[in-house]
Amino acid sequence: MRERQIDAELLIIGDGPERRTLQARARELGVADRVTMTGWVPFEEVPVLLASAHVGLDTAPPTEVNHGSTMVKILEYLAVGLPVVASDLRETRVTGGEAVVTVSEDSTAAFIDPIVELLSSPQTWQERAGRARERGVQLMWPAQRDTLMRGYRALNGR
Repeated sequence: MRERQIDAELLIIGDGPERRTLQARARELGVADRVTMTGWVPFEEVPVLLASAHVGLDTAPPTEVNHGSTMVKILEYLAVGLPVVASDLRETRVTGGEAVVTVSEDSTAAFIDPIVELLSSPQTWQERAGRARERGVQLMWPAQRDTLMRGYRALNGR
């Protein structure tokens, strides 16, 4: 295994039942000073926090529920033009399109290369950030409104 060293910090926005476990694991690994866990924050603060990041992550395991769910964080990442590395979930592929780098293996190790590539290659980062911004715009209400309204009208006409 080759060594890859990058100067990075992890920002975890939100709260959940595994927070204490994650904090303990960060201390155990000696990286607690490189991990910030915000806990719950008002939704208005999320875009500001995301704007301080360089890569958005979604490590949701490949369960049937997750395959059929649109993860809100993916939409938030795209809305602020954040390159994304995510588990290879059906709905994430549909939502993110070419803007998301998907990882098919459900392991921490599988995420390392795409993250290192994004953080160490300004050209790759810029390309992925551009794709994220484009996809984010495509998913915003003004772009989706007409398609959704046609669908609702079609359903109403039946």
